[in-house]
Amino acid sequence: MRIAIIGAGAIGGFFGAKLVACGQDVHFVARGRTLDVLRSQGLTLVSGARRQVIPVHAAEDSSDIGPVDIVLCCVKATQVIDALEPAGALIGSGTGVVTTQNGVDGPRLTASVVGREHTLPGVVKVFAQALEPGLVSHVGGPGSLEVGEWHNEPTARIAALRAALIAAQIPSPAPRDVWELLWEKSMIVVPAGGLGALSGVPIGELLSRPGLRRVLVSAIREIREIAAARGVSMADEVVERTMAFIESEPPAATTSLQRDLMAGRPSELDPQLGAVVRYGRDAGVPTPLHELMYEVLKLGRGRQGPVGLAG
Repeated sequence: MRIAIIGAGAIGGFFGAKLVACGQDVHFVARGRTLDVLRSQGLTLVSGARRQVIPVHAAEDSSDIGPVDIVLCCVKATQVIDALEPAGALIGSGTGVVTTQNGVDGPRLTASVVGREHTLPGVVKVFAQALEPGLVSHVGGPGSLEVGEWHNEPTARIAALRAALIAAQIPSPAPRDVWELLWEKSMIVVPAGGLGALSGVPIGELLSRPGLRRVLVSAIREIREIAAARGVSMADEVVERTMAFIESEPPAATTSLQRDLMAGRPSELDPQLGAVVRYGRDAGVPTPLHELMYEVLKLGRGRQGPVGLAG
C-alpha cells in the first residue's frame, strides 16, 4: 500500500516507523529540520528498551510523491487546513485521508479541504512524544488506529488499510460506529485537558479532589448529551466507562492540550473545547462547563504545574 504521512511528530512518526518496518511504501511530507533529519539520519523510534533507526522517504513538496492510496494526516487540528491545502498532489480518485486529531473537529476540517468522499475519520490510542526532530518515544497505550468511512460503510480501501495496519502490529479493530469512538475519546481528553489546564493539576489530583471530580463527570456528561443529540449512538454506561479509563491513567498524566496551554504553546483549545461549545449550541444542548473553561482559557489563564505524558 502506498501511504503518505503528513506530519512526522509523535503520531506520524510512531505509525510511520511501524508501517515502514513492515515493508509498506511510506512517504513523509515534512519540512525544515525534521525533513533534514529524516533524509540524513532516518526516523528513530524508542519503545521501552528498544531503539529502532529506520531509513525513510521524505519530501517537502507533495508533488514529489504523487498520488497515494492513503494519507495519514498527523498534524494538530489547528494545522489541518494549512497542511492539506498544498497536498493536493497526493489525492487520487480513491485516496482516503485519515484523521488522527483529538477532539471531534478533525473530520470536518479535513472534509472542508478534500471532501467527505476522501475523509476517513480515525481514532488514535497511543501515548507518544516527539523528543526532537526525527526522534519519537512510544510511552504506552495500545498503539491503535481505528478508522472508518464517513457513513461507516465497509469499503475495499478500509479493508486494505486495516490489513496494512495489522501487518505492522498496529491494532485496528473494525468499529461499529467510528463517530461513537470519536465522541467517546473526546469525552476522555477534552474535559480532562480543559479542567487540568485551569487547575494546574494532573489527572490523579482531578480524581482525588471530590469537587474537581464532580466537575469532570459533569463535563463528560455534557459531551455525551451533544453526541446523542446529533444522532450518535452512545451506550448508557459510556460515562462510567470513560471515568474508569481515566482512573486507569497514571496519576501524573496530563493531556497534550493541558501541557500546551500550561507551557504557553499554540494549542488545540479551539478545535477541542471550542468545538464542543459550538456543536452544543448547534444541537441545542447547554455546555456551561465547557463554555466557562473555553472562555477563561482563551485569556491565557492555563496555570503552571506538573507536566505528564498522556497523549
